[in-house]
Amino acid sequence: MNNKLLLLLFFLPLLLAGCQDPDDDVDFPKPEPQKPVSELIQGEWVQSARIDIDQNGNETTHDNKYYNRWQFDEHDLYILSSPDGHDAQGGAYTLTRSGGKDYIAFGTANEGNTTYEITSITDSTMLWELTDSLSQLSDAHQGEHFILKFRRLETTPEYKITGNWSPSKTTKVTYNAAGNVVSRKAAANEVNALQIVSSDKAVFVDWNNDKIDAGYNYTLDEGLNSTTLTLKSPATNDVALQVKLTSLSENRMTWERKESATIAYITEFTKVDNLAPPDGSKAAKMIGEWIQDDPAFPGGLHYAFYGSNFEIYTTPDHDVVAGGPYFVIEREGKTYFSYLDDDASRNNYEVTKLSDNSMTLVPADDLPFLPGYGENTYGGTIVLTRSK
Repeated sequence: MNNKLLLLLFFLPLLLAGCQDPDDDVDFPKPEPQKPVSELIQGEWVQSARIDIDQNGNETTHDNKYYNRWQFDEHDLYILSSPDGHDAQGGAYTLTRSGGKDYIAFGTANEGNTTYEITSITDSTMLWELTDSLSQLSDAHQGEHFILKFRRLETTPEYKITGNWSPSKTTKVTYNAAGNVVSRKAAANEVNALQIVSSDKAVFVDWNNDKIDAGYNYTLDEGLNSTTLTLKSPATNDVALQVKLTSLSENRMTWERKESATIAYITEFTKVDNLAPPDGSKAAKMIGEWIQDDPAFPGGLHYAFYGSNFEIYTTPDHDVVAGGPYFVIEREGKTYFSYLDDDASRNNYEVTKLSDNSMTLVPADDLPFLPGYGENTYGGTIVLTRSK
């Protein structure tokens, strides 16, 4: 009896606490208030797909694989269909709310004025619908009914994959006929470094083993659980490498290359600000500061190479006039330097001279192993003298 009484006294406070009114001195987390559409819409978006809807309600989805950026600030919208932004369209946009629905109206030079219903918007995705009734008010889409799907740029594989990548480890995985893993063994990295430039869909690879360094064009095909990265020859468009990206974030990437039905190589990469070229390589020798004599600039043009990024600036105020990511290719006894300029044009040069104190870059067109094949390289020979 005494034991039962003791147990009752022990559990009584717990029973009383369980019966406490939820509003009595208990702080429950409050849900975050919904951000207004005017705030959510600001930033940079990619129009990822268009869904056409016919008169019977049947939907046909068209994935948008072309470059596009929709940039919203507080008042204006700019639509870019190329990295250089020379073809930007747009202007002021208007957000309204009527009957519990949100609408956006704007005009472009090509399509005139259009009003869409914003049927969904979050921090990362957005849906617009041009309904049958709204299409009658449109200058260019009368009689059409479709939905535009958007993703915030930062959430896209294209955004995440851009940059310089250094491999951390490679694992050889062997499977049996049923697809089950038989063994995992450490393997040598197949590449020493990668540079991926999304603006002109270029990938540069410093291959390990006996492969020759090269640049490629690439495509990204996003699936439900993974994304496929395909590297193609700039000259022939032949597939040079195809891998499955099993993991991709802003700082880490894992790809799987199938060698056969039973063997795959899985490589893990880390994104870095600058690639570290191997000691003794031409890329390592280029690192530092150089000067080009130019009558237009009394102090000359200064070139600063950091490993995989560079800038061209003037003195004394260090005004940067050009620069960005670059890659150095060494193959068949020659050295090549490639970068993308501010106009999104690929510039390729052969490094015909490189000593401790001087460097000469000569424009090189139609190199089948570099992006920009078939394009003209503008500019002349660049002669540089080391300053630091």
